[in-house]
Amino acid sequence: MEHSENLRKRTFKYMKADDRVAVRHLALSLVLFFGLWGLGIEFWDFLALRLVLMVLMAGVIIRIYITQHDCGHYMHFSSKGVNLFVGKALSAITLNSFKAMIYNHNRHHATVGDLAHRDAHEVMTWTLAEYETAGPMARFGYRAFRHPLVLFGIGALLVFFVRYRFPKNGIRCGVGDVILQNVLMFGLWALSYAAFGWAGFAMVVGSTAVAACFGVLIVYLGHNYEFTYWKEQGDYDFQEASLQGSSVLDLGPVMNFVLFDAGFHDLHHLNARIPCYKLRECYAELADEMQATRITWDQIVQCMNMKLWDEAQGKMVGFPDTRPWAAVTPAE
Repeated sequence: MEHSENLRKRTFKYMKADDRVAVRHLALSLVLFFGLWGLGIEFWDFLALRLVLMVLMAGVIIRIYITQHDCGHYMHFSSKGVNLFVGKALSAITLNSFKAMIYNHNRHHATVGDLAHRDAHEVMTWTLAEYETAGPMARFGYRAFRHPLVLFGIGALLVFFVRYRFPKNGIRCGVGDVILQNVLMFGLWALSYAAFGWAGFAMVVGSTAVAACFGVLIVYLGHNYEFTYWKEQGDYDFQEASLQGSSVLDLGPVMNFVLFDAGFHDLHHLNARIPCYKLRECYAELADEMQATRITWDQIVQCMNMKLWDEAQGKMVGFPDTRPWAAVTPAE
């Protein structure tokens, strides 16, 4: 605990926002977003090129989401008012109601790795004991939820396109903000169709769908790997959970750009007040002491196979049975 506290104190000097850098990055992201959108419309008849442009546009949408996420921590710009304005405006692209995102995401930060507050996390995780004592239908439901095609496909699309129309804690955070987000989003889609027809609409919605699926995978990889961190409240330590329970996504320079360096997820959880455009510099200073869990491309499938938290072994494991309806003897 003392080690992590000392690390956190050394991050304080990186907490100040730099408005010039923030504006430059935001402008770059928006130019890329609208530029790729325009190219997709221009070359709509060329299927292969259209799909490539759609994937590239999805990457930019993820980058824009990271900017909105930073605004939600009130750290991307020096002014709280500017963070609020930009964060709400970007909800037209990200599909996230800004105030609900802030509330839900801050709950995630406050309880990361806490078994008693798993409802605050993006991806539900059962313990091995819970799975072994659950009934056949409950096990089947959990296995279906944890299947990659559901988690990173059907489920991701349902969450972003359906659930986020009125997100969790939407009433608590303000119905007006939820309505504003929907108006901005549907307004952007309607304008795209009115101005450019089916090509304009399909480019933005298709790119958003790709971004949603890949975005959920990125969120998953941030916390779901073999030796992550889950503990009961009596043994729980926030700073230990931040470092051990959050990974570093080492996916190469292109993905570093897409993720706006948010792949340094353990550092972000250790101090959420560091703007994303300063995470790399801060990490370079502390890297030798962070003891990070690095996730590379070749480890993604292994992470997908981590389904349950085994409290006895202190690690994530796969399902103990090969069939969801198979009889399982409860753990003693």
